[in-house]
Amino acid sequence: MVNDEIIDMLNLDVIELSKRFERLSEPSVHTRKRYRLSNSEPMNTTQQKFVTTESVPFPFTTKHLYTFVDSSCTYPDLDCSPRVWKVTNNMAPPQSQWAKGIIQKSLKVLSWYGVDLGPLISMFTTGIFSHDINYFSETVTQALLVLVGASAPKDCFLNLYLAIMVLVFPVILASDQEISKASKLQLRASIKQCVLHLENEEGDLPFVDKVSLITFTRVLRKMVHINEMTSVSVRISHGHSIFKEMVREIKLLTKNEEDMSGMSAFEEICANAITKGLNAHEFELVVRNPSNIPMNNTETIRKIANTFKEVLLMATSTMQQMPLCIMEEEVDRDVPYRLFHLSAELFHEITLSCREISRLPIPVISYMMLHYTNEMQNISFSESSRRAPELSKKTFKSWQVFFSMFQEYISVISEVVALSSRFSRR
Repeated sequence: MVNDEIIDMLNLDVIELSKRFERLSEPSVHTRKRYRLSNSEPMNTTQQKFVTTESVPFPFTTKHLYTFVDSSCTYPDLDCSPRVWKVTNNMAPPQSQWAKGIIQKSLKVLSWYGVDLGPLISMFTTGIFSHDINYFSETVTQALLVLVGASAPKDCFLNLYLAIMVLVFPVILASDQEISKASKLQLRASIKQCVLHLENEEGDLPFVDKVSLITFTRVLRKMVHINEMTSVSVRISHGHSIFKEMVREIKLLTKNEEDMSGMSAFEEICANAITKGLNAHEFELVVRNPSNIPMNNTETIRKIANTFKEVLLMATSTMQQMPLCIMEEEVDRDVPYRLFHLSAELFHEITLSCREISRLPIPVISYMMLHYTNEMQNISFSESSRRAPELSKKTFKSWQVFFSMFQEYISVISEVVALSSRFSRR
């Protein structure tokens, strides 16, 4: 999770970051035996790159207590973007059709028990937030008290949490062109106040499930961190060079190696992440091709890794068009946000449209995304020494903010999808 300490690190230069990381102690992780994806497959040179049976550490081998996600959760077949990705200046991002459908169903359930979120919906739809930072908190708390007074079942409370998350998320993801920095500051203050109030009043809500309430407040905290990072900017004098450096690093990673595997370094990273994710969550990979013939595990893993590579190359192609637009403007530009916005859109429209990926459990996909973004960040850090100091600091900062924002986004959208799927399966 991205906390205040991580955000503070964005102001450090590369040397300071190196010293800071050197002081960190080795984390303790659980170790378990890996299993082969398919015992019937012969082990050739290519497979040995990402299929082994040695004991390796896995940090996410058990379900965390405070999450709506479990191993049965998968992303829906339709586009589950929380917002419309087209940007309109001075206008709050509208909800996607998927998000609208979810909130309408939840509001219908809540209305049966007398809960009215109308004023809150109006506030988030317009993007004009109350100067009273207690308003959001009071509205959410009052809704909880109404449900408690009506002796509502647990599902009603979950519908309230889902409605609030889906309502808030599009605005959380807004750019500074859509929602001003001042309005974002008011928004974050309101959400923080709500989280603090719910945490302090937890004991006064005896009929509210504590685990789901804490999970809800943790998701809100993650949203606050995401929103803080949407306004991180890089000065115009560095914009063109930073994009150029980012594109160069991506091209270097995605260049196919002239060895037996024929895979790029990025595909190797992804294949390794996929295999670790499958083993960590004990998921047996069974995928059939269009002819309904089971594909072998190696073939499937390579296809998934290649899909991630193709999406990254699509992002790179778009990134190469950005500097010209940035250099025409006379203001600081949000380089990390632009990359995040593009990546989130491609994640929903392209990545999840791959049937081999969409059928994987959400925890496996989340593990994969976390692993490969961490690896890319490590590579970017190692490249810092070859750049000029100021450019190095700005480039690393841009990558760090982007990776942190994207990881938090994957975490939040997985919680929203998982909670919504509880009701869609009924």
